[in-house]
Amino acid sequence: MLDFLQAEGVSVDLIQEIENFKTKYGNSECKERIPEAHYKFYGTDIWNQACAALLCGQNILLVGQKATGKNLLAENLATVFQRPDL
Repeated sequence: MLDFLQAEGVSVDLIQEIENFKTKYGNSECKERIPEAHYKFYGTDIWNQACAALLCGQNILLVGQKATGKNLLAENLATVFQRPDL
């Protein structure tokens, strides 16, 4: 998935910080709960903003009309950060 982010044009620094996050907070105990993104979310600016906010310890609020990709982005973020879904 990080290769996809690089191809999408997400900041190289953010990708490196995501790798550092996964190394520091990786948890193999809940690996079966980590979603596998079947579809990719496209939107470089959104990726950059969401990843930067999460890496800074902030929450993000996804707001928009139906079928605009909010759930898809959330699933992709969970996959990238290797965090289990709820």
